[in-house]
Amino acid sequence: GANIMLSDPGSLSNFGPERLEDCDWKAIANADVVGVFNWNMNERANELIMEVFTFAKERGVKTYLDIGDPAVAPQRKFDGLLSILRMGIVDVLSMNEWEVVKLCNSIGYSVDEPIEAAKALYGALAVGEIDVHTSEYSYSTRHDVLVPTFAIEVFHLTGAGDSWNAGNILGYLLDLKVEERLMLANATAGCYISRPDGRHCNLSQLSEFIRSSRLRGFTLD
Repeated sequence: GANIMLSDPGSLSNFGPERLEDCDWKAIANADVVGVFNWNMNERANELIMEVFTFAKERGVKTYLDIGDPAVAPQRKFDGLLSILRMGIVDVLSMNEWEVVKLCNSIGYSVDEPIEAAKALYGALAVGEIDVHTSEYSYSTRHDVLVPTFAIEVFHLTGAGDSWNAGNILGYLLDLKVEERLMLANATAGCYISRPDGRHCNLSQLSEFIRSSRLRGFTLD
């Protein structure tokens, strides 16, 4: 009756920029968005982010970072990440409620509320936007926008953050308003986790989910 995720990065636990071939660098240069995900599982993630994002930014490519569960990372890795986040090469930093509080605490803020943690990080770092996703709402710092999630019956949680990122990135690519982008991200995740078959939604299913679902009502303390 529990939702359990087991992760084994295999050879990706030591994936550095030298593993990228000429065709990979060409694809990055021609991309609209380039992302690095699962920072927590890759011992060389900081090096990878530094080279790939610097290369991308020099070519006008939007950069997107999701660090994953930071509990497995030692402080020295956090220190390297924080140095990168102060360089101005990360356009979007995406985290869940636990991750944003953990990262905020790692730089000396005693904060346990996700929105306040996101605001503190946004003020301390040189990141274009911090997007926080929770089970009840999503929040973006730059315009101080909060959008509730959909009231649904949840069948599984594994992969919810990946689905949310997919919808969020699509929202950026479509140049949606912040409220619309967060709603699309919430819907992409909500449609996925509410399907008993565990399959991701196509566009028509996502559209129907948005039309037929209601937003969650909640209050922040």
